[in-house]
Amino acid sequence: MRVSTSLVVIALVVGACTATVDLPPTSQPSSSSLPPPTTTSTLPATTTTDLPSHDVGLYRVDPATLTPVTGTEPLTTGDWITGRLSDNGEWLALHVWIESDPETDLIQVIHIPTGEIVTEMPGRLANLVGVADDGTVYTMLWRVTERWTLRKLVPGATGFEVVSDALPSEFVLWGQSSSVQSDHLVFLGSFGGDFEESVAGIVTIDLTDGSAESYRLPDLTIGIVGEVDLGDWSAPEFVEPALVWDPTGNRALVVHGDRLAVTEVDLATGDVAEHDLSSSASWWGRLFTWLVPPALAKGDPSFGIKRSAVLSPSGEMLYVASARSEVVWDDDGEWEILTLPQGVQAIDTVTWEMVARWDIPASTVALSPNGNYLVAGGTTITETLSTGDFGSEGIFVIDTGSDELIGHLDGPNEYPEVHFSPDGDFLYMVGSGGGQIDIVDLTTLEVTDTAVGPEQLALIGDVSLLVTSLR
Repeated sequence: MRVSTSLVVIALVVGACTATVDLPPTSQPSSSSLPPPTTTSTLPATTTTDLPSHDVGLYRVDPATLTPVTGTEPLTTGDWITGRLSDNGEWLALHVWIESDPETDLIQVIHIPTGEIVTEMPGRLANLVGVADDGTVYTMLWRVTERWTLRKLVPGATGFEVVSDALPSEFVLWGQSSSVQSDHLVFLGSFGGDFEESVAGIVTIDLTDGSAESYRLPDLTIGIVGEVDLGDWSAPEFVEPALVWDPTGNRALVVHGDRLAVTEVDLATGDVAEHDLSSSASWWGRLFTWLVPPALAKGDPSFGIKRSAVLSPSGEMLYVASARSEVVWDDDGEWEILTLPQGVQAIDTVTWEMVARWDIPASTVALSPNGNYLVAGGTTITETLSTGDFGSEGIFVIDTGSDELIGHLDGPNEYPEVHFSPDGDFLYMVGSGGGQIDIVDLTTLEVTDTAVGPEQLALIGDVSLLVTSLR
């Protein structure tokens, strides 16, 4: 699922060979059997007077309808708003852009229970990486010395404080997935410049003292690994693994992209273990054969693979989905790049067994806050140099207690973004084109309401806050 540039969405998201366990096939109700929306809520432009002439405002909303709470003013306004939420849901760090002359770029910290903006600082070039349960904001800044600097902004402070300059200069960032509440940040990337000579790995920064630890993972593949000659151009071949953070076990898990393995890094001991899942290869092979058309099964050159992963609240179950791109040639020598969702697997992180799989066209996964529901989505993409065709596979809902696939929803359009209510009772499917959010009751899988508003209509993760237009 992708996010349109016209939409502001803040997402909260992030061994030994073993025998597999075959599960009985699951039934999949058709989307036509699901009840249609019962109501439609049109969002008001504003409930206040004398607002600044900005484009969007951040409102408290009713989680069941997403309508702004009656009589409330926006917590803040701007022309573009993104941000991150603390794990306890009490602090919101916002990156607010205001179109002016000159342009204004702010970091704002809001105490959600009171709605008070406790900190405001110029935010130019500040990359938000997290906000702690005490409201301390952490940002990464790229320096002219070609090094990343981790900084923090304490509530009420008048300036940033450097936490660490210890990220290795040779380390190329690929992604970050961890919680600042763990006193560590974990970054995925590679050491070295040229992809043919670089080594994949992770770097952890201890937020208590700013020290960094590097873990080189030579058996992990990441980034561009080659290219495919298509005649009129050369397409890069890439591998994108998935990084997840387990605060319960104080460990980082990296799901390999090019093979069936998970690397586990224990931050308490520094131990690194690779868990080989190749004994489950028949499962993955059948899955790929089921989803990949015959032209791809013959060994046409790969354009890349991308993993998506999420961990259960207990840290004992890892859910993985994948998207695989291939180059397909027709009889006339013309090519197209076909990206296909590859299904979902569940991996037990205690026994390192693959305990469940779902043969559904899904390439991304998300968990409800209570961990009761796994939501997976996928998009099939066909591309050439001049054309692109995108087909939504919809949203699939899985009960994690029974491993049953309990429903399928069409979603607003090709790239619906999913969010949840704080209690995990409601699923929100945000249309990538803006202007519509479908509200789903996860206990009944009914679309109970549809919030309709202006183009800049978006949710703030797992709190009842909505970004919508002021005009």
